[in-house]
Amino acid sequence: MFSAFLALLSAATFFYDMFANEWRQKPSVRNVYALTMFTFVVGLGALSVFGHQEPRFLIPLIVPIVLMNAHKLRYRFGSGGGRRPLLTLWYAFNVAMTAFFGFAHQGGVYPAVNSLTSLDFSPRAVEATVVFSHTYMPPKFPLLQPAAPGDKERRRGYMSRPNFRYGT
Repeated sequence: MFSAFLALLSAATFFYDMFANEWRQKPSVRNVYALTMFTFVVGLGALSVFGHQEPRFLIPLIVPIVLMNAHKLRYRFGSGGGRRPLLTLWYAFNVAMTAFFGFAHQGGVYPAVNSLTSLDFSPRAVEATVVFSHTYMPPKFPLLQPAAPGDKERRRGYMSRPNFRYGT
């Protein structure tokens, strides 16, 4: 979120300088900064046109945003120019989001699926239905899913557990 705000602020100041300054003071459009700026603006504009929008569609815009704003993280503030608050904020944000998305966000899906394998089923149980709601497709390997039709493992009969079907 911080880098998105910084990218939009950078784009706004760049285009303001393009239109407000005199001819000789306009920013150059023949450098890496301008290339990443236009890549970000055109990509975000094109993705904003479509009705079906998901955050994962914005992942390719991360590279231009980082190239466009990396130099701003090194700004020094304060007396003597010894503090870098943007760099500190950048590190803190990345550590916090790594902890959240790496462990807390859907962190219980794998343990839940793994605990299903230890359940005792009756000898006549052939299949069971497992429903997950508001998650991505959980991993199937802990459930010993049967292989695709015609696969060697299925013909050998390796799968002795009941078949699980997913419902989302």
